[in-house]
Amino acid sequence: MMRKTLLVVLATLLLSACGSASVASHKLPPNHGWVLSCSKEKLSEPSFLILDCSTSSLLLSDAIWTHWGADSATGTARLGVAPCTPVCKVASMDFYPHTKVTLSDPLTVDGKSRVFQHVTLSYVFEGKHYTLSRSLS
Repeated sequence: MMRKTLLVVLATLLLSACGSASVASHKLPPNHGWVLSCSKEKLSEPSFLILDCSTSSLLLSDAIWTHWGADSATGTARLGVAPCTPVCKVASMDFYPHTKVTLSDPLTVDGKSRVFQHVTLSYVFEGKHYTLSRSLS
């Protein structure tokens, strides 16, 4: 009995760890919006997302999505930014909590999937509000 309980607990932990970057367990509508990972995997409501795949100098962590639809997605996250002068130093990344995130401008790919092409980030640094808007491709 204890072994069976341990297996169930381990399976639950593994599934919950994997679920942060994968599709939610409920059936998604056919026109659901997606965001692509750096490996081109379609993600829905990821808790972690690298926004600059060439340098890994811009990322979202601990994302909580309040809306995820076919045309846009909104939520909050910790924005991670690495200084890149002259070379990106990911080890010295700065984080900005409570960053507002909007994914938008979906493009239909493979005839059916709507993939977000744009991100807008609003964050506060030293009491000042900043907005960063960029392409995801």
